[in-house]
Amino acid sequence: MKHKRGEAGTNIAALILLIALFILLFMAFIPVDLREQLLPGSSRGSTNQVNDRGVEITGEEKVLLSASPGRVSPFEEVTSIKRFTPVLLFSRLEKEIIDISTTISLEKNLFTESDRIFEFSLNNKESIEKLDLLFFIVEGSGNIKVELNGEIVFEDSLESSKIPISLPVNNLKDKNKLRFISTKGFFGDGYKLNEIKLIVNRRSENKMAFRDFSVTDDEKDGLEDVILSYFVNCLSLQEQGTLTINLNNRLLFSDFVFCDSGINTIDISPDRIKPGLNRLEFKIDKGDYQLDDVEMELNIGEKEFPKYNFEVEDDEFDRIIGRCEVGFDRCIRECDFDCRSDVCFDRCTEDCEIDFGCEKEFDVILRIDFEGERKDTRKRAKITINEETVSFDVVDSFYERDISGFIRRGDNIIKIIPRDSFEIRLMRVFLDRGRATRFNEIDTLRSS
Repeated sequence: MKHKRGEAGTNIAALILLIALFILLFMAFIPVDLREQLLPGSSRGSTNQVNDRGVEITGEEKVLLSASPGRVSPFEEVTSIKRFTPVLLFSRLEKEIIDISTTISLEKNLFTESDRIFEFSLNNKESIEKLDLLFFIVEGSGNIKVELNGEIVFEDSLESSKIPISLPVNNLKDKNKLRFISTKGFFGDGYKLNEIKLIVNRRSENKMAFRDFSVTDDEKDGLEDVILSYFVNCLSLQEQGTLTINLNNRLLFSDFVFCDSGINTIDISPDRIKPGLNRLEFKIDKGDYQLDDVEMELNIGEKEFPKYNFEVEDDEFDRIIGRCEVGFDRCIRECDFDCRSDVCFDRCTEDCEIDFGCEKEFDVILRIDFEGERKDTRKRAKITINEETVSFDVVDSFYERDISGFIRRGDNIIKIIPRDSFEIRLMRVFLDRGRATRFNEIDTLRSS
């Protein structure tokens, strides 16, 4: 019994030894590049290299582009309306009435003068443009003098045509004295005045007003058209002024104000708008206006999504499309047969097929790895590669595609235009040996 167990153990050991020997022989005789694919721990597959342009080369792959776009979101064409409160602009005279006295009686005679003194206060006297003394003459004759702060401002007989009496405004004070004086005469009569008032005409102004609005970075990126619109309501027709509108301290518009002209519109270059806070300034020189229905219309088109560039060198491009196509034209030009028949052409092409191997060495692979998305999260986008467009609609954690057919020699451009919001952890474009060729080599070895 023990002897049988010993024979079984010997047979198993011999079988294991034969299998190990077969594996060693198999690995020794297969091509080096295929052996390194089958042995992920080999030095070539695990060593990163960098070429003279600073592009990473990893094993059989050469990374042409590596970027981390981060969060991407779709951006549809929209219209954003910024509405403002009405803008009141005016420069006008406003009347203020100061009551001085209900009645005044001034008697005059040959020897004496009689007077009456009244005090009144004025605030904001710098805004006063006109000051009138108004009263009604009940009875009287002869001359009368009126003094304002010690200066004679009127001396004459009183008649209705001389009323109101205009008083100077350059000698006004916070506290003022108004004095009425009867002059001497041969007769004992005088003046009786009723309803003595001061009519103060002040200049009230609000010649400038501001309205602020904000624009986000995304709105600025997609900004295509900007239109400012407003309606002018003229509150007074006595003065026609000029309206000036500035945007961010730069002139937008300046012209005479036309009343009841309907909605006014101003086209604004998107370059005049900046991300963040923007300021509109409305200003007049005279007049009385209210600007209603003031709106800023922002037409926002497709967002300018980031573009990524990568370069394919001449030798790389030849190995992507196959050397047969690269050398074919030159072979035809250098054909040894000096004739123009189809037979000669066929001979040339046969020579070319012999001289140039038509198999491509590399595929160009685009791989996008997504970050932090649930397994069932749908991710859709368009990808433009140079002049071509492809789309993906996946729920996986990555997307991969062969883009060899879209590549051109030299500079290449790739852009992602998302239809959903998702995060891209890493986007790479790299060279990979033809996958179909690789799988064919493995199948051939297995069948042999």
